[in-house]
Amino acid sequence: MIDLPKPEEIEARIASGEDIEAIKAELVEALKPVIDAITEFACDLASAINEALGPVMEALLPLLNDYLRACGGNPRWMHLSRFHKRKRIRKKWQKALWKEALKCTTSPYTHSQPES
Repeated sequence: MIDLPKPEEIEARIASGEDIEAIKAELVEALKPVIDAITEFACDLASAINEALGPVMEALLPLLNDYLRACGGNPRWMHLSRFHKRKRIRKKWQKALWKEALKCTTSPYTHSQPES
């Protein structure tokens, strides 16, 4: 358990004229183990999620690519959205693909055959 001073004790130390920066440094040092533990937990959680969802995403990616091709998605856009060097350019093409996919799914002609 962490031994932190109570707020009343901190207020009394400040009122007595003790340096605020010294009190801040003491509190940061006391909280450092907690912050390190939270950071380690978050890293472990992220790796576990990545290990669990990585294969699922790899399996779904070809299906998504097929769906986008069926909706008329440009193969060049798909390539740029995955492999471009700059993140903002990848985001631009990902957004364009999402718009195409939404247009395809909300189109009234997507799921019905034309009457002859």
